[in-house]
Amino acid sequence: MKNSILLILSAIAFLLSSCEKDITTAPEIQTVSITAPSTTGATFKGNISGFGSSKVVDHGFVYGYTQNLDETTGTKLSLGEAVNLGEFSTTVDDLVQNSTSNFQNTLFVRSYIVDERGTVYGATMSAALPVPSAGRIFPSQASAGDTIRISGKFFSPNILRTEVLIGQRPAEVLAASDTVITAIIPSGITGSHGNSLPVVINLGATTANYYQGLTLQARYTGFTPQSGPVGTIITLTGDNLPDYYNGVAVFNILMSGVNIPLNYNSYNRFAVPFNVDEKSSITVMLNGKNFDLPGQFVVTPPQIVSFTNNSVFAGRQVTMQLNSSAIVNNTGQVGRPQVKIGSGSYADVSWYNREVSFTVPANTALGEYDVYFKVGPHEIQSPSKLKVIGYSVSSFQPAIAAVGNNVEISGNFIAGEYYTVYFGSRSASVVSNSATKLTVPVPSGVDLGKLKISVETPSGRLSVPGEMEIIGPSVTSVSPLSGVPGTKITIRGNGFGANAWNNNVGFGWNYVNPQIIDSKTMEVYVPSNIGRGKMSLTIIVEGQTIDFTEEFTIL
Repeated sequence: MKNSILLILSAIAFLLSSCEKDITTAPEIQTVSITAPSTTGATFKGNISGFGSSKVVDHGFVYGYTQNLDETTGTKLSLGEAVNLGEFSTTVDDLVQNSTSNFQNTLFVRSYIVDERGTVYGATMSAALPVPSAGRIFPSQASAGDTIRISGKFFSPNILRTEVLIGQRPAEVLAASDTVITAIIPSGITGSHGNSLPVVINLGATTANYYQGLTLQARYTGFTPQSGPVGTIITLTGDNLPDYYNGVAVFNILMSGVNIPLNYNSYNRFAVPFNVDEKSSITVMLNGKNFDLPGQFVVTPPQIVSFTNNSVFAGRQVTMQLNSSAIVNNTGQVGRPQVKIGSGSYADVSWYNREVSFTVPANTALGEYDVYFKVGPHEIQSPSKLKVIGYSVSSFQPAIAAVGNNVEISGNFIAGEYYTVYFGSRSASVVSNSATKLTVPVPSGVDLGKLKISVETPSGRLSVPGEMEIIGPSVTSVSPLSGVPGTKITIRGNGFGANAWNNNVGFGWNYVNPQIIDSKTMEVYVPSNIGRGKMSLTIIVEGQTIDFTEEFTIL
């Protein structure tokens, strides 16, 4: 009996011991406080009032911008497994910008503790983040690459969490204090000179907007091309260059100190003028700010390719072809294109694209000359000589001619000009269709026999070597000597003039105009308004009358 009682007592004691081992407790934690003295930092405090029955493996805080915080919706800040009962705290100084649309300036936090059985959270607490404000920007007008200072109240920001956006482009932040942020205006901003730009300051979790806070100024950094002849169009490069008058009070471009005439339809392009040095630095002056561009523009000399005519009369115009064009049109500039012939004086020229035209001085002696072309800082010499020629006559043909016959005179002439040709004392005017030939008919009223031919030119009358024989017209045959009206009659002879209006054939009293085939042949048709029978045949050539010895019969 006694042993039975002992066994029962032992079983009860074992059962009580087993129940005691199965009782577990969770850790206890509270969120004590949250303080946010700056836009990028905050301090969290928590309290552990009990560890519970399981081993603690981690503790810390979860913070973020939503009330429903856990490890998936917030940022976990672990303080590790080393814990003590009582308060614990930590500080963060790298708060990031709130990307949600809710609670823009509110930070939430809750403490947590983790044991082998799970996670226990403290209550969620919140704090209002300080709201920064931007004040004055200095300077208020600036270019890409300039340093600006933004004054305001920024609550001692962390420079690593300070972002400045100018025209939506991130700027390099040089310094950030409680009252001043210093930054460099970035390149690549969309906009032109004079535009107003918004400035946005992101300080950790908060933002300060400064709309229309900065007036953008152009920054000139270079130019292209780097070389070329006078007249080359230079394009300025840089950031936010002006595209119209907005914000432009004073704008000048200097090449080695020479003020450049500008086309105000475009502020960023200009032509290289005549009056610059061979190597010129370029300075852009904009609203009192000077931009000395790197490098120098090198003016390259043009080359004379050819003359349109290597022989020219004194007092006449000649054109030469260049390999490059001078397109600046300013007659008052020093260095504008000029030409001189031989050792003569320089004279202004006219030009179009690559063609330069000039007049050979009227007093230039005959001969061959070097031509010198001066433009901008260069003087160049023609690769070939220009020959100055005079009017001349060398020969004529044929040696024998009648009134109305064409005479060809060889020599040097200016095509397209009028000349007066003398056959003895009688003259005829003619336009030269060639630089080497004059073709003129023997005028009416000229004396028969031998005579001299001379040509009146702007430089005087020139006598053609030799003598011409002027013969009168003659008729050797008429065929046929009979025919009905409309019959074609061929008349042969010599000295027939070329002007049909001055030639006639008379059938009795009825005269008709013949067709001159050449100086020895003419053709005529028997008129219809004449009676039948025999009649005299009369031929009139250039006013001279020939009575044919035989009669013509109308059938």
